[in-house]
Amino acid sequence: MNRLLHALLVAALLGGFAGAQAQGWPTRPIRVIVSFPAGSAPDIVCRFVTERLSRAVGQQIIVDNRPGSGNVIAAQAAARSAPDGYNFFCATAATLVSNPHTFKSLPYDPARDFVPVAMIAKGPFFVLVHPSVPVKTLAELVAYDKANPGKLAWATDGLRNFTGMMAAWLNKIAGTGILTVPYATMPLGIQDTLAGRTQLVILAVPAAAPRIRSGELRPLAASFAKRVPGYEDVPAISET
Repeated sequence: MNRLLHALLVAALLGGFAGAQAQGWPTRPIRVIVSFPAGSAPDIVCRFVTERLSRAVGQQIIVDNRPGSGNVIAAQAAARSAPDGYNFFCATAATLVSNPHTFKSLPYDPARDFVPVAMIAKGPFFVLVHPSVPVKTLAELVAYDKANPGKLAWATDGLRNFTGMMAAWLNKIAGTGILTVPYATMPLGIQDTLAGRTQLVILAVPAAAPRIRSGELRPLAASFAKRVPGYEDVPAISET
């Protein structure tokens, strides 16, 4: 878990991409479905890629945000879209890897309904704390929670997603009792943490970076095997 990677995989509907290329693709706008809301880390990465891809292929690319239900809404919409090479899915690893193990049933099959085109990003999560909490390391966080039970809460995107899983895992291995608060979308959780209503949040680099730079949130650790380039002063969880 300390090597948890946030992997984004662009997936085209099965059979669509190769056929579309043979017909002079693209001749009309392309849609890319994202299972997270605007401003979230997957959305930021997807828009970064699609903006440049749009210029490269000379066609408009529309980002279609469909958050909710543990990525199921977006995945189902993508799976039911026409397999014509104009419908793509910017899927997180949770959608394709963990959902089949955390849901009893799904309205899509990751292996049957999608074919991978490219992995466009992978990276660590940062454990972030509101600056009002007097801790600078995970060890200090553990000690603070045990001395002040009931005062801390994680903002997560639910136990079926990586931030919720990671918060639960950290609670388990550290013996802490930090409350886990699930949010329908992570931008809402981020706003509550910035306001101090929750004190902790776990974010991927694209969403964490501006909050770290501004000093709005303090990084305690990164979920990587080694320190993240550009954030060498933030220890990896494996070091703690």
